[in-house]
Amino acid sequence: MVQVGSLVLLFFVIFLGMITKKNVGIIGFLVAYVYGTFVTGMKAKEIEELLSKKRAEVFKELAFLAPDARLVDVFRIRYDYHNAKVALKAEAQGLDESGLLSASGRVEPQTLLTAFREDRCRDLPGRLGGALEEAKSVLSRTANPQLADFTLDKAYFAELE
Repeated sequence: MVQVGSLVLLFFVIFLGMITKKNVGIIGFLVAYVYGTFVTGMKAKEIEELLSKKRAEVFKELAFLAPDARLVDVFRIRYDYHNAKVALKAEAQGLDESGLLSASGRVEPQTLLTAFREDRCRDLPGRLGGALEEAKSVLSRTANPQLADFTLDKAYFAELE
């Protein structure tokens, strides 16, 4: 029974990963279907926060149930790179990044931000640390956030291999 439940949660996480801003209407349908009237009257931002919290809970449960937590990390890595991009762009533009960070990654958002701000990116897992340092360097040399994004994307896809 636990294996079936884990499989259902895994497919749910995969499906949530496919949802984009372009098909946001399906989010309302899914949330209403899964959570029922609990979300009635909630604003889109509140639903997004609820889904983010639930996704983080599902990842933690899957990591506990999986025979190897690295299986779940494959789905969490994208959120680490998202947070890295947010930190990089927020610093470059002098903005507050707190509302854009995701708690669904392998690294807690505050840990990533601290490593980024204190130039301790090498402490981050996998290729993330080196890629973040390189992206920071690219941004300072070129003032082009898209090039810095490409640097992080390249590391992200390399880490998935």
